[in-house]
Amino acid sequence: MTGHMRSIVIVLLVLVSSLFAQQVTDRPHILGIAHVGIYVNDLNSTRAFYKDFLGFGEPFSLKHEDGTEWIVYIKINELQYIELFAERRRSGGPLGHFSLYTDSLERTKDYLESRGVEPVDNIHAGRTGNRFFTIKDPDGHTVEITQYEPGSWTTETRGNFLPAGRVSGHILHVGLRATSMEATERFYRDVLGFRVFTDTVSFPKQRGWVTLRVPDGDDYVELIPYTASRWAESQALQDHFCLAVSDAKKVVADLQLRGKDESASLAREIDVEVGDHEEWQVSMFDPSGTRIELREPTKPARKQDPPQATTSASLPAGGTKKKE
Repeated sequence: MTGHMRSIVIVLLVLVSSLFAQQVTDRPHILGIAHVGIYVNDLNSTRAFYKDFLGFGEPFSLKHEDGTEWIVYIKINELQYIELFAERRRSGGPLGHFSLYTDSLERTKDYLESRGVEPVDNIHAGRTGNRFFTIKDPDGHTVEITQYEPGSWTTETRGNFLPAGRVSGHILHVGLRATSMEATERFYRDVLGFRVFTDTVSFPKQRGWVTLRVPDGDDYVELIPYTASRWAESQALQDHFCLAVSDAKKVVADLQLRGKDESASLAREIDVEVGDHEEWQVSMFDPSGTRIELREPTKPARKQDPPQATTSASLPAGGTKKKE
């Protein structure tokens, strides 16, 4: 081979490598959290919790062929939902999966496959009309990738089922226990393109928590180190999701008033913690056992005393605690 030919071959190899690298790194947009899916034992009480207690709307539901209810959809905003599955939990806690939405489902699938991520299923349309496929992260969490479609039920119900009294209009983050912490962080950071950032109102970072924001939006995931020896603590900090609120004090006061209605059977403890920077973090559990955080993500730190930490039908006295 002459020197001239050798130079041409080298140039061609460089061009092919460059094109291949472009294909591998050309990640489509991942815009935010679309929904969280929760397994519930008592669909009616959990539905009442989200609708009557937290004030959300229910735009639609799905039924089995025998007419029994299967999935109830709770609307947070036009792009975010909570899906309540009347199913026995399959593994782990009640939070069964969460979904991310993209503007190019086919390209996202191709991109993930180019990075060695094998989808659990092919792209297909759900009964609500939106297309999706699912993957597993290194810890086994089910992650659904969704694209909202024209004519889907979510599109057709835009502008409706958004009560003014709902406690929140935004799912801010999803928290996941991770046993394979390094591998799971690399998956979200290096494969999906999430951005690591410091969440100043989260639990102290010496616990090893990692917060990663979606590449093309503001929603994020919290990765929580988990080992069997820390089971008691991990139960308290288990897989969860967070709802953004503009005024935690007002939200808790409103929930205390709603909790006085004994006929609603919505007695739930609300725990209020004050962080190192005087920020508030409110936690509660729905009837399925899923932990829900209420968070003020953008407001300045409060200096006044937080509200009572417990609400129930009888409103017993409660307290607040400082994070250690």
